[in-house]
Amino acid sequence: MAWTRRLPSGRWQALYRDAAGRTRSFKAPDGGSFTFRRRDDAKKAAEEEESKLRGGVWVDPALSVDLASYAERFMPTVLHHDPATVDRDRSLLHNHLLPHLGTLPVSEIDTPRVRAWVGQLALELSPATVALVYQLLGRIMRQAQEDSLIVKAPARVRLPRDTRDRRADRWLTAGELEMLAGAVERRYRAVILTMGYMGLRFGEIAGLTQRYLDLPRATLEVAHSLQERSGHLTLKEPKTDASRRKLPLPAFLVSELAEHLRRFGNHPYHVFSGREGSLLRKTWVRRHFNPAVESAGLAPLRPHHLRHTAVSLLIGQGAHPKEIQEWCGHSSFAVTMNVYGHLLPERHEKLAALLDTVHREGARPAEVVQLHADCTPTRGSNSSGHKMGL
Repeated sequence: MAWTRRLPSGRWQALYRDAAGRTRSFKAPDGGSFTFRRRDDAKKAAEEEESKLRGGVWVDPALSVDLASYAERFMPTVLHHDPATVDRDRSLLHNHLLPHLGTLPVSEIDTPRVRAWVGQLALELSPATVALVYQLLGRIMRQAQEDSLIVKAPARVRLPRDTRDRRADRWLTAGELEMLAGAVERRYRAVILTMGYMGLRFGEIAGLTQRYLDLPRATLEVAHSLQERSGHLTLKEPKTDASRRKLPLPAFLVSELAEHLRRFGNHPYHVFSGREGSLLRKTWVRRHFNPAVESAGLAPLRPHHLRHTAVSLLIGQGAHPKEIQEWCGHSSFAVTMNVYGHLLPERHEKLAALLDTVHREGARPAEVVQLHADCTPTRGSNSSGHKMGL
């Protein structure tokens, strides 16, 4: 039921009953009382609220809260995120989300408003950052829906396309890898070779412990990654099941690692460490890796290029992309192909050659049949094709 009431001020109030039968008055978006100069406007507002009640899309105005206040309640409830991800999300929230939408009631953040916001962000930020901020808003709005602050979270909107080329852009030959291993300080030779032949990330190398290096069985298991954040080191488990993997070691690398542990194994748990037993930090790249790269004449080169090197060496030996995915710990086959698919043209040429062979073998019987058909004498003809007399 909806009706209106004229106040002593002469303005009109829009009234309706909620699902519990309580009398409600129309509220402004900020939750404050709102009255109308004309009775028809008040009646229309009351009827719209009643229509929302009948349609099951009415939200109690008393629950109205702005995005900034709700986000501060939401962030501490996020579970299963590592500290680095939480810090990243807080930065995105305060730098790119709240300055645009923070003062708005959550109930007013609809699809058109989100679409306009994304369009504005696209002018300022990279597509990857826009996607991260948008995903954060989506998580907040879905929680607001579960908390009955809104009826439905905004619909998905189109995001700017990320056109960055993520393909491997630099890798070494086996000879160049040996040059680099020879140019680095001797205690880090095994670091270079393990990254370059096994394809481990720097965090995985720094986090490799002796427990997961089984030299008698010639295996190495990636079970942890050493993360450095704000100067603090944390040994973390891999983010995905695919990242945790056990790899067989080539015989030469077993010998290299055994020699490394004999000469430089001065940490009680970790395989690789500094002179004083300190763990490998990001500064290792500047102090040891970069000078070795310059000395070997291989610049520009980053540690991650050694991971690309391992893949290029595997492809050169005929490894299947699915094997590469499992070896590198990629989350999906698509990731492997996006990064390394362009390194496979030679393999594609080999496949084309194989198809030629298959075609030749398949076509040969047909050629023989046709030859026999051409050579079979017809009635009234001799083998030379001349007619025979009766």
